[in-house]
Amino acid sequence: TDTGANGVEDTSSGQQSKTLTIQDNDPKPTVTLEFGTNSIGEAASSTSITARLSVASSFEIQVNVKLDSPEGTATNINDYKLSATTITIPALSTSASITLTAVEDDVFEGSTDETVIITITSVLNEFATATSPVSVTVKIDDNEAAPTVTLSFGTGSATTTTVVEGQITDVTARLSGEAFVPITVTMSVDS
Repeated sequence: TDTGANGVEDTSSGQQSKTLTIQDNDPKPTVTLEFGTNSIGEAASSTSITARLSVASSFEIQVNVKLDSPEGTATNINDYKLSATTITIPALSTSASITLTAVEDDVFEGSTDETVIITITSVLNEFATATSPVSVTVKIDDNEAAPTVTLSFGTGSATTTTVVEGQITDVTARLSGEAFVPITVTMSVDS
C-alpha cells in the first residue's frame, strides 16, 4: 500500500503503465550540396555530389537535384552522366552522394571548358530544409588538341593553284576534327 501526494491510498498490484510524450524541440537539420572535386577530366573522370545534413535525422531525407541549364555549358548525355536526380540520406546519417561522370568526346572545346551546375530543387519531406550552398558547379576539362586546318582551292584538295586575272576561285578551310568554339584562319596572299 502506498499513500500518494494527495493522500489517497493506492492499493493496486501488478504492472502499471503510463504514457509520456516527449516533444522534440530540436530545429530541423539543414541540407547543403558539396562536390568531391570541382574539376574533372573529360576522359571518364568522375566526382561525387554530396547532400550533407547539419545534424543526423531520425528520418530518411530525400533531396531532389536538377541540372541548371543554360547556366552550365555542358550538355547531358553528350558531356556527362549523373547517376541519379534524388539523393537519399538514410535515417541517422548525415550525408549521401550521387556520381557525376564526364563522357569522352572528340570535340575541341578550347579554353572554354564545360561546366555542369547541379542545384537542390526540393527536400521531399518536412524533416529538413535546404540552405546555401544549394548548388555546385563542376568544370569538365577538355582533353582534345586544337584541330589542324587544311586549305584547298576550288572543289578539290589542291593546295596550290593559278588564278588568271579576273577569275575567282574558292578557298576552303577544313578542320581535322569538330570544334565547339569558332576557329579563325588568317591567310595572306603571295604575289
